[in-house]
Amino acid sequence: MGHPAEDKLLELELGLLDRVEEEKLKEHLQLCESCKHRYSIVKSDNAVIGDFDPEIELPEYHLPKRNGSFKTSFLKLAAVLLLGFIIGYGTSFISRPTYSNVIPQYHQPKPVSQSFMKCVSSEAVDMRVEFSE
Repeated sequence: MGHPAEDKLLELELGLLDRVEEEKLKEHLQLCESCKHRYSIVKSDNAVIGDFDPEIELPEYHLPKRNGSFKTSFLKLAAVLLLGFIIGYGTSFISRPTYSNVIPQYHQPKPVSQSFMKCVSSEAVDMRVEFSE
């Protein structure tokens, strides 16, 4: 087993390792003086940090007091909706579309005296298509 990282030593100190890994690490610490020294530093740092108890003061938020009640809020909303309806109804008279009368006119086509299409093939096969009335 190589030298463990500081994270593993901290996990050992906090008791986060499983039993097999903890035994291997303790066995290594008995044999290796440099790791034993590093582990003692981790233990002392943990003791200092663990004893630290900061005083936390939560800020107080002063919310504005509500002026009025549900009834006044409802009346304000109803007034805004009524005003919007009146404005919308009034503008519908101003922007009223003008209606135009459409008079149908019927087109009487003249009869066609000429043929629509004459096709003559210049190929060896004679393909003539003639349309006429």
